[in-house]
Amino acid sequence: SVEVVERAASLTRLPVEISEPPDEPGLAYARAGVVVAGVHESRAIAPAVFGALATGAPVVTANTAAARELLVDGESALLVAPGDAESLAGALDRLAEDAELGRRLAGAGHEVYRRRASRDVRGAQWRALLETLR
Repeated sequence: SVEVVERAASLTRLPVEISEPPDEPGLAYARAGVVVAGVHESRAIAPAVFGALATGAPVVTANTAAARELLVDGESALLVAPGDAESLAGALDRLAEDAELGRRLAGAGHEVYRRRASRDVRGAQWRALLETLR
């Protein structure tokens, strides 16, 4: 939620820009140093997470069952306690202090997206499922 991100922004040394979803999300995600999205408890991964992974931006999101099905904490994203501003601020500080971590997360996150979550992959999965219903 915005409140969690605002609170985390006040706790971190990293400059944080909080904005509404952009008109051109791909460009915004590609330019972002880090994309924070879906930081609350949810049964689904936030669309912004997919957009950020697709563009190769490092991602910080909530450590939920849905996120863990796709992402690995510290490898393809940083997963934080849902709704926990202190946890989110800590993840942002880690990225501010370790540029190589951000590069690794961005590369691995993009690869996970390409192999397991791109529109082509998800489309093929849906087609296969629908074929079983015929």
